[in-house]
Amino acid sequence: MKLLGVEHERLPKYGTAASDELLLQEGGEGRWVVFSEDEPVIYYQPLATDTCHELAFRGYQKMQEVLGGLGARKLYNEAFGWKVYFSMHDEGEKISMQHRFTKRIRAVDANGQRITGDSLASATWRIIRTPELYTRMYRHHMTSRILQQVDEHTSVLMRTFPDENAVMRLRFVCMVVQVEDCVMDSTPDEMGFSWKSGTRRRVRILSSILDPDKCFPRATTHTPSATAEWMREGMSYLSFTEIDDENSIEIEYGGLKNVGSETASCTGLPFVCMNMGEGLVRWEQLVTPTRTLLITEK
Repeated sequence: MKLLGVEHERLPKYGTAASDELLLQEGGEGRWVVFSEDEPVIYYQPLATDTCHELAFRGYQKMQEVLGGLGARKLYNEAFGWKVYFSMHDEGEKISMQHRFTKRIRAVDANGQRITGDSLASATWRIIRTPELYTRMYRHHMTSRILQQVDEHTSVLMRTFPDENAVMRLRFVCMVVQVEDCVMDSTPDEMGFSWKSGTRRRVRILSSILDPDKCFPRATTHTPSATAEWMREGMSYLSFTEIDDENSIEIEYGGLKNVGSETASCTGLPFVCMNMGEGLVRWEQLVTPTRTLLITEK
């Protein structure tokens, strides 16, 4: 699924996703779903296919805006071959945190098999859509359930997320989509000039948090609760950029989420970043053979 020029022309125009007529799945009915055994069932109203595609494209545009900004550019630390970047942004009524984890790996595994952006994305997509595998990526039990399978590359999921005290009380609904695009090759030559004009193929898995009120029309998502709080904003992405001339793949996991004052005032690496980092290490173990992720000099 390529969310580029031709895809943009096919999608509904801006603003239509907010209209009520697009929020109902064509010919479909809402249904009660079980998210957790110790919680009451919740009524989910499926989203229309056109709405999902528009929201996916909006999420892609938001990701491009975030990547084009100045946040999360200063290297904080390195661990297990991952370079860690994060920054806080005070926006008045809310504080957001931007994060980036990057790593470059060899494109051939320990068994001599070729690794591609597609193979990594395919293995990751299977983990995302398999609750048991998704849970294995994190130290804390993070629940994930598929609410709607829109198409082969797009799904709507509901997940839990730990708060600042590592309590699993946060909830969110997200649109997860797999996209393919290209990035300009701006690698400088020995003289420091960028003569190359080629592009590098990139596969991304993008997750955008949705408004829970649109998905759960019968729920009271704004009511304060000691056991559950709904997240309403945020996005993340996992990208695989193929660097053919170096026989390697650049992996980047990044995103933007709102945080509380406790996280914003943290003098070290916030818990939320540590949780993400631990998840990345376990993700490596799930998607790659033994000793595949060899760190390059760059």
